[in-house]
Amino acid sequence: MAEVVNAEQAYLFRHALLRDAAYSLQPPAERAVLHRLAVEILPLLLDPDTLDAHSLDVADHARDAMAASDAATPDLQAAEFMWLQRAVQWLRRNYRIAELLPALDRAIAHPSCPADTRNELLLEAAKRRYSQMELPAAEARARAAMSGGDRTGIRARTLLVTILAAAGRLGEIDFDPAQLPADAASHDPMLHVEALIAYQRTTREPLSDELSAQALAIAQQHDLTEVLPHLITEKARKLHRQGRTQQALEIAHEALTMAQAGGNKLEQASVLNNIGIICAEGGRASEAMGYYRNALLLCREVGERSLQASVTSNAANLNMYFLNDLPQAERDYRAGLELALEGDNVEHREAVCHRLGALCMARNQQRQAVRYLVDALHCARKLDRPGGIASAQLMLSLASDVFSPPERMALMVDAIASARMLGFTRLVAEGLFRMTEFLNETGLPVAAQRCSDAAQAIDDAAPSVKPLKLFARGATCRSRLLMGDFAGAANSARDYIAALSDNMRHLRVPGAHAVLVAAMAATAVGPCGTRSPDQDGLAALHLAVQAMHAEYRDKPPTHHMVIAALEFADITLNILKGAPPYPLLMGLPVPALRRTQLRGILDCMAVRNPAAYAALHNENPELAAHVAELAAPEWLPWDTSLASVPGIDRVLPSPMQ
Repeated sequence: MAEVVNAEQAYLFRHALLRDAAYSLQPPAERAVLHRLAVEILPLLLDPDTLDAHSLDVADHARDAMAASDAATPDLQAAEFMWLQRAVQWLRRNYRIAELLPALDRAIAHPSCPADTRNELLLEAAKRRYSQMELPAAEARARAAMSGGDRTGIRARTLLVTILAAAGRLGEIDFDPAQLPADAASHDPMLHVEALIAYQRTTREPLSDELSAQALAIAQQHDLTEVLPHLITEKARKLHRQGRTQQALEIAHEALTMAQAGGNKLEQASVLNNIGIICAEGGRASEAMGYYRNALLLCREVGERSLQASVTSNAANLNMYFLNDLPQAERDYRAGLELALEGDNVEHREAVCHRLGALCMARNQQRQAVRYLVDALHCARKLDRPGGIASAQLMLSLASDVFSPPERMALMVDAIASARMLGFTRLVAEGLFRMTEFLNETGLPVAAQRCSDAAQAIDDAAPSVKPLKLFARGATCRSRLLMGDFAGAANSARDYIAALSDNMRHLRVPGAHAVLVAAMAATAVGPCGTRSPDQDGLAALHLAVQAMHAEYRDKPPTHHMVIAALEFADITLNILKGAPPYPLLMGLPVPALRRTQLRGILDCMAVRNPAAYAALHNENPELAAHVAELAAPEWLPWDTSLASVPGIDRVLPSPMQ
């Protein structure tokens, strides 16, 4: 019999206009009768297993029956609300979010909805709107739910903390677990856990070990399967940061099994996202991408946009930093930014703008990068996130075409000092690495060496800092080169290349290859290009350049460091194949150097390598005059003592050397 009804629904009216015309021909009184009959007959005709799928249709018939008769009949009113509740339950179970949201609002506004039920529905509607990145709508419903009883009101308040945090307005609300009812821990453990998480957000500090352990213990004691996977995964992320990656993955997979057993697809997506992050940070890029893809499939299936935006950004990070697919990364970032702007989600906007800034920097599009990074900086300030502020400042300090050297140093010093005060070890290491690169770039290799030493001295037990310490080793290669230690620079470059995983090669190894080429060139013709070339050295250099081209030419030339390093290698080799005197200074092609670098090299040679300095002036006076002319300072440079760098005492321990 259910098949007959379905056939009628499918074929009775072949066109919507025909259906509407037939409907309009019915007098209102007859319409009311027909709608009432539908309310009474459909539940009898439809298969009980599929009845809930049609519950919203039955509720519509009850509403239309009252509208046609222009009277709110009590039995129809009650029937409409009952079927609305069944529709909400069915839509919730089947993750039909687009239909669930208006159904919730309709049930909330229904005159038959009891006050307690209305507040619970408001709370669910707020959560759903938040997950869709509709922050203003989510906030309005959460505030309305706060008028409920003790537990519903406090639960709505904890949700409001999350919503305001995402909107960058956390200062508008305070929350204290002391506001909980005295029996919350035993009678409403979920509320207790939610309150602990909300309290962590209002304190603007990372979730402390004590709070995290307390929340996890409560969830485990009461088997709160709705939040257990999330809390267990948080523990796994912490273990990973401590260097216990294998244990972290085992625990995270336990959380995934738990989420799958509970049938909670949203929790499954969240756990998969976190496992992907652990794998990505551990250099397991292909595995990480697999977890992200599965998480995205679940997010799309359940219609969850907030988590989907986060996973998409993580996948974009993977494409940018490990897989060198910058076009795909840009597409993903821009999609995430559109979602953030639509929902006024300041948290997500800050993260995506920061990554888009980094992507533009990778392409050497500095002015576009600065626009994104300034937006990220403003968002971080609105969110009161010191770590985000420091991170944006560090990235801004790379914009050598936009900011002067003193401005860039000021950005770095302030960021490193803030990160050290906050205990953000990774950010301190990144800042010191950036400063090392900057000091090398501006011709201060001795100062750069000290910064590099400080970066490498960071505790080896922090695995998330390991890549940055490797990058600092790369900066050490350049420092040794600029100080005239060619053998040390070449050996350091080889060690650095060997230490990096394949996933990181596109970002940093070109620089190490360039150091190796420069050191080999200086060995072949001398630090000032005054010797006849050593043929064995020249042959070895030719092989090194060929290997460099073989490694990078078959990859998309999207990263400006790759392009610049290959051009550098070609220039160096072509110079050495020409006639002397070779226009090389410390193994570096003079046209490839900045004026401040040339000034610094000359100063360093005079102090650290006086024989080379004399050879430059005595044996290659034309090159010496050319370099001296080019090396006129663009700004008042610091000397080679690190102590003279403005603000350096804020970020490095004494004594200065």
